[in-house]
Amino acid sequence: MTFQLGENSALLKPVQVGDTVAANRIFMAPLTRTRAEPDATPSELAATYYAQRASAGLIISEATAVSRGANGAYGNTPGMYTDRHQQRWAEIADAVHAEGGRMFVQLWHVGRMAHPDISGVETVGPSPVAAQLSAHTPEGKKPLPVPRALTTEEIAAIVDDFRAAARRAIDAGMDGVEIHSANGYLLHEFLSDVVNQRTDVYGGSAQNRARVTAEVVEAVAAEIGPQRVGLRISPGNGAGDMREIDETGIATPLNTFLEKVAAANGMLHVSLDVDFLDPSVAPAVGTTVPGGATVREGHLVMEMLHDSGLMTSLDLVELNPFLDERGRTAQLMVDLAASAFGRRVFDRPTRAY
Repeated sequence: MTFQLGENSALLKPVQVGDTVAANRIFMAPLTRTRAEPDATPSELAATYYAQRASAGLIISEATAVSRGANGAYGNTPGMYTDRHQQRWAEIADAVHAEGGRMFVQLWHVGRMAHPDISGVETVGPSPVAAQLSAHTPEGKKPLPVPRALTTEEIAAIVDDFRAAARRAIDAGMDGVEIHSANGYLLHEFLSDVVNQRTDVYGGSAQNRARVTAEVVEAVAAEIGPQRVGLRISPGNGAGDMREIDETGIATPLNTFLEKVAAANGMLHVSLDVDFLDPSVAPAVGTTVPGGATVREGHLVMEMLHDSGLMTSLDLVELNPFLDERGRTAQLMVDLAASAFGRRVFDRPTRAY
């Protein structure tokens, strides 16, 4: 059965996201392609690849390193720190715009998820706490090393790397950038009260742990304008062997976050990454997160987002239908999307599996 949106569907209506007017509210989520050249320049096919997807209201690019040392989680991922990188991204921007699309570049530093056999440099992170995972290096799978803790001077340099990469993105013709502070990479690592064991101004309290992300956002916004800057977060997401001590539940921090967004007259693009759910209820995902959210927690989040009135767009990612069990992960994803659009859990008919 093919599902077709009605011509008056809210998803097909334009929406303004900062300075960018998206033709519709169906956004393309960032998807790592591992097709870049050895020097981290996007491949020559990248312009065609993204132009083919320009009918999305907004494309958010694959994660793109802000420096050579920011790469190294996977082979052949792109960068935005040389003139050659910028030129290829300019070709991509031109191709997308020629098809009527809009595009942001997602910027990241992979932190402790890097392997030196891929990056060619030492692996770093907030603290010497290794992710209990393996990397696919040119010589085969190898355990991720214990990272060296960053100095405060190095942290300041990384903040500036994000700023410089954002400037290159805008100069290349991109409509904006998304800062990647999720999924177990460097900025998310600083947010964790388990992975981040620092005792300086970047560790300890939640405010201190969020300091690096805040400094990056402020530096990038000052460089290219706040209306061109997005931030991706994934509280409680166990991807990348992330661990956090949950002492407050999900509602309190989400309410605090939504209040801050509302106070700033902000808007939210919501990325429903189905692998944030526990694999016992959502098995059909690329990377399972044992101890992830329950079904009720997922619906609670979606209902709170709807009630806030701040959500302007939604994308659905990470579903792997080949791993599904009678479509239950896909159905749960649909139900959660319905909650985000205003349906309550008790409005949902009970199904027998």
